[in-house]
Amino acid sequence: MNITEHVVCGNYEKGNSPLIETITFKKGETLKRNIVESEMLFVRNGSFHISYQKVSRQFVYKGQIMLLPPACHFYIEVEEDASIMVFRINSSIQLCNSFAIENLFKQGEETKDEISLLEVNERLDYFLNLLSHCIKDGLKCTYYYKLKIQELMYYLRVYYSKEELKGFFSSVLTKDSVFANFVYKNYAKVKTVQQFSDLYGYSQSSFDKQFKKVFGISAYQWMIDQKSKQIYHKLICSDNSLAEIAFEYDFSSLSQFSDFCKHYLGDPPGRIRRRKGR
Repeated sequence: MNITEHVVCGNYEKGNSPLIETITFKKGETLKRNIVESEMLFVRNGSFHISYQKVSRQFVYKGQIMLLPPACHFYIEVEEDASIMVFRINSSIQLCNSFAIENLFKQGEETKDEISLLEVNERLDYFLNLLSHCIKDGLKCTYYYKLKIQELMYYLRVYYSKEELKGFFSSVLTKDSVFANFVYKNYAKVKTVQQFSDLYGYSQSSFDKQFKKVFGISAYQWMIDQKSKQIYHKLICSDNSLAEIAFEYDFSSLSQFSDFCKHYLGDPPGRIRRRKGR
């Protein structure tokens, strides 16, 4: 393989966050990261605990697959030497040309505060092994990665039941994946519904109408829910002081921050942190 020719190509992946990559960890290591788009994680070796939003220290191990929703912050505590293969999905998820992911969505169902996992089957394991070898050989073309992500979606569609896929994709399921993808990618950039609607190019009333149609709740309530999940995660998975967290999320005082936590999380921030052994 003429790797030199490929490296100088403009489509050769040289970024810090390629669409597909393998990350290795040593026992006892921790990893904290903010993600922008959806990430599908395949545990190739080892085991670890993962936390994000209101998911607290869920144990995952070799052979499992998880999906992390866009714009979340996750925290990994490695139990034994581990490696994961990460697929970054920077567009709306499409399982195949004749079966849109929206077909799995059912209005009125509540999103569970837990990670739904799949087990890697024989066919998927073969696909991942071959892909890993090709990447090690230096095959790091952006277009190749995009093709492999689409191929992965076909495998999921063929080899897993609709019920399994529904649970796996539950954190990103809506009636309109294009609109939802816009929301997930941009909500961290805005502080108000008005700013959100301006960014989308709609009036606030039209934006909120579309939002309720897709997510089942108002844009304001959804933004509050996301904020409360992020704060909960910060309280249990970071060493930031309460004052630092309050400042980060634009509270004018610790008392206002405490009132928010009591109203939306059920307890003041100090008690939430103590409850998790911090």
